[in-house]
Amino acid sequence: MKTLYFFGDSNTYGFDPSDPWNARYPENDIWTFRVKEAVKPDWTLVADGVNGREIPTGEYEYQALLGRMKQSAQVDLFAVMLGTNDYLNRMEPDADEVAEKMRAFVRRLSEDAGRTDILIVAPPAILIPALFHDPGIDTSGGELSEAYRRVAKEEGCRFLDALLWNCDLAYDGVHLSVKGHHTFAEKFTEYLISDRRMNTYEARGGTAGKSRPEQKDR
Repeated sequence: MKTLYFFGDSNTYGFDPSDPWNARYPENDIWTFRVKEAVKPDWTLVADGVNGREIPTGEYEYQALLGRMKQSAQVDLFAVMLGTNDYLNRMEPDADEVAEKMRAFVRRLSEDAGRTDILIVAPPAILIPALFHDPGIDTSGGELSEAYRRVAKEEGCRFLDALLWNCDLAYDGVHLSVKGHHTFAEKFTEYLISDRRMNTYEARGGTAGKSRPEQKDR
């Protein structure tokens, strides 16, 4: 059995923007739970999603992540889907700037994670109308996805573009709806089971990058 550690934000946590009291969709509707059930017994999925999370740059957050990873069994695949909050929390969102934060993160993680493969997942679109954010934000053009694709290729990581899955969004234009979670679960499950070796993958919705070269045991 292989272990997948998925590191993400509120769309990994399962945040429900329409319910301020519970603030989370039912487990059966959240994509991580659906994938976890669908890929048994070949994969164990560890979901680490936190609302508002950005790509880690601070030492405390990075070391805390390593500590949580060590509590799991050997992590075979580390997937990271972050960047939405990095994009939203800037006065002038810049896809290349966000991608360079991702580059620094995965480069450091690759040095500390041993033989663990790293998968960069470009997040679903952000579609915030000008009514809620002046000016509106629309990432459906793929600038962030392409910047992440370039980083993945140059850093030897796998890559998957969730933007291409056209996941349905909630009214806020940021968080996945229940329908969006179901679509994400279906597509990500397809990714995990499509190629037994997990070396190459090309299908609607994503492309895995080149395998990272083996690292010597430390």
